[in-house]
Amino acid sequence: MFRNMIKTLWNSRRSYRMLMIEQLLVFVVLVICFMSLFDMLGRYRDPGLLDTDETVLFSMSIIPRTMSDDRIVESNSAFSAVLDNVRQWEQVEYVTETNSFVPYTRSMEYYAKDTVRIDGAGYGVHYKYAEQDAQQVFKIKMTEGTWLPETEGGTPPVVISQQLADEIDCVGSPIGLTMKDSRNNTYKISGIFPGIKEEPFTPAVPAVVYPLSSLGFWGPYYREVVFRIAPGTFSEFSMRLYNECRRLIPHFEKIDVGIHEVDEYKSKAMFPVTSRLKLMFLPTVILMLFAFVGTFGLLMLDVRRRASEYSLRRALGATRVSLMKTVLLQSILITVISVFPGIILILTVSGVTSESLLAIAFAVVLMGFFSLASSLYPAWKISMVEPATILREE
Repeated sequence: MFRNMIKTLWNSRRSYRMLMIEQLLVFVVLVICFMSLFDMLGRYRDPGLLDTDETVLFSMSIIPRTMSDDRIVESNSAFSAVLDNVRQWEQVEYVTETNSFVPYTRSMEYYAKDTVRIDGAGYGVHYKYAEQDAQQVFKIKMTEGTWLPETEGGTPPVVISQQLADEIDCVGSPIGLTMKDSRNNTYKISGIFPGIKEEPFTPAVPAVVYPLSSLGFWGPYYREVVFRIAPGTFSEFSMRLYNECRRLIPHFEKIDVGIHEVDEYKSKAMFPVTSRLKLMFLPTVILMLFAFVGTFGLLMLDVRRRASEYSLRRALGATRVSLMKTVLLQSILITVISVFPGIILILTVSGVTSESLLAIAFAVVLMGFFSLASSLYPAWKISMVEPATILREE
């Protein structure tokens, strides 16, 4: 049967030529889309993605020239009073105050940078400030050591990202080494964490997290606090927090106060990449629809043209199931012949990688499903043929 099917396709190759070219094009575009998708997922899952589910960023910005020093001190005291109250609310699970720590809120080039010295060697880093509770708010799992332990006097601690730890040229673990920043302040490395991805699809960069208590000049003018709240309570929580700010913070109209879900920033940061991926899939869907219609129409035409042949098979004892199998196998064979040159092309261009092989596998499965879907009705139609009627007409 298989040999006869190959012979039939060869004899009808002119009829199937455009269909095969169309399926080949669909397959190649599908593989490219899947490779882009897997690349995006791989970059998204790189180490350093903080857990920002159910987290809320509460920020206060003050432009120094718009307020006197006394009023700035008064506003900061009022801001701290708001935090003390909010910590007691039933929706709040954890709270931490940070600076330049929250991801996705700005482009990477606008995060603070510095050069630090460890064991006499200089390293370029992004620097951030946080409290102990930042580990609970963002569910940070330490690779090694401790997250900003409390110290009574002595050298203050810092934690470094795994990306910086990989760059440090030392024997053994860098934990316990002394670090100096560009202002010659001295710190001791207390732990290593996976890192912070400042954008969802960009690898984490070498980073240092300092205790918030070591923050200098800009502390009074910009403050950011992150709450981890109970699921589904953001609307109620944000409205209550806003009213609390209006009630307690003087000169509220001169202060820029923001209350946003961190995942809102994350979605905006992801949009350029995800939208490009969606635009890639759009022409693929249109091509698949055209190919579906083409395959369906060609198989229906083939069913009518070969009605007498199928009727004769039916009269000679072929079952309805065997006739359906013939049409379905023929459709799958057309798809296999169509995608084979595409597989060779993709492997030649991209190389034999796990990503390309996985993309090809997914595309083959989807093309197989598409092939079966487009041939089900023609196969059913031919299985319902009445030999006596068809042969009498012949």
